[in-house]
Amino acid sequence: MEARVSPLVVQKYGGSSVADAAKISAIARKISDRAETGASLVVVVSAMGDSTDRLIEMAREVSGGRSPEARELDTLLSTGELVASTLMAMAISSAGHPAVSLSGQQAGIRTDTTHGSARIADVDVARLRRELELGRICVVAGFQGLADNEDVTTLGRGGSDTTAVALAAALDAERCEIYTDVDGIYTADPRLVPSARKLAEIGYDEMLEMASLGAKMNPRSIELAAVYDVPILVASTLEDVPGFSFTVLAGSAQFGDGSTENLVSVTQVHGDKVPMVPPNGMQWQLVVTIQPPNVQFDPPAPFTLPNIDGLPPGAKVEMFSFDHDFGDFVSIGTGTVSENGAIVSSDPGFGIVKGGWHGGGGPSGPGGAGGGGGGY
Repeated sequence: MEARVSPLVVQKYGGSSVADAAKISAIARKISDRAETGASLVVVVSAMGDSTDRLIEMAREVSGGRSPEARELDTLLSTGELVASTLMAMAISSAGHPAVSLSGQQAGIRTDTTHGSARIADVDVARLRRELELGRICVVAGFQGLADNEDVTTLGRGGSDTTAVALAAALDAERCEIYTDVDGIYTADPRLVPSARKLAEIGYDEMLEMASLGAKMNPRSIELAAVYDVPILVASTLEDVPGFSFTVLAGSAQFGDGSTENLVSVTQVHGDKVPMVPPNGMQWQLVVTIQPPNVQFDPPAPFTLPNIDGLPPGAKVEMFSFDHDFGDFVSIGTGTVSENGAIVSSDPGFGIVKGGWHGGGGPSGPGGAGGGGGGY
């Protein structure tokens, strides 16, 4: 009897998010916590920090200042992602969940023979499915594949985005999550333009145009997402939301314009910016906002919160949702503390029903955690 692999999510972490051992370990703990919720995960990683640039510089040095031979350069550059993927798999295993690292070739990425900017021709996910059915988190080296002539190829700058979206499409994943050092899609780079405005949602065509004009997502990944209707979430790893996650079940999202496929973003905010008081005398300790605010989830989106109160494993916690229509909190049922005591997961049948504010409160009053969702 074949094991059921569901829900399935593909995540991608960029180079700045895995720049050193400490960052890799922190993200590995987050990935392991996410797996505790029952999600099957394929994690795509880029090379660590600026390691790709350093490899290019060394290649030019040993080539006498000339451009290196394209085939050899591709083989060299592919090692950067291999280092990151193996370290991530080790860190996830250390965090308590089985994991396996896979090269682009082992993950079934087949490309044409264009070195430096190869296009994906086919994806054979048989190996990935076998590993997922064994309960392992698959950590895939992004940016690379194997051509028909058995040479290693690379997909060009931003190629790990393309790897992630291609795998999400081939695996029929519920969505593809792109984690980077900004917390969503902006009208400009917010690190360079302080007045840049964050977009709650954006269509594939608009995102493709932005990518072609320099936005830091590979245009090919947007094209693939549009063709195969892959929902993409773009979120931050630097402004991490420790212990919080939510899973949009297939076909459950309904956006304000009536569509069922679009971008959903999650951003951590300070509790003093939230315009409502938590129930039972709690104090906000973790608050996120899910955008766009008009998105609704039916059935509810299962979610997790950090176990702020330090409740024992297996303990039951009442969870709340802020309903903007009523202007008050309502109980949405119970959650259960995970076996390792790190997170509280909503029980089956309960979860987030709307976009908006979502929070976890401290124990200054009865009740230990809160999940809010409102029409803000």
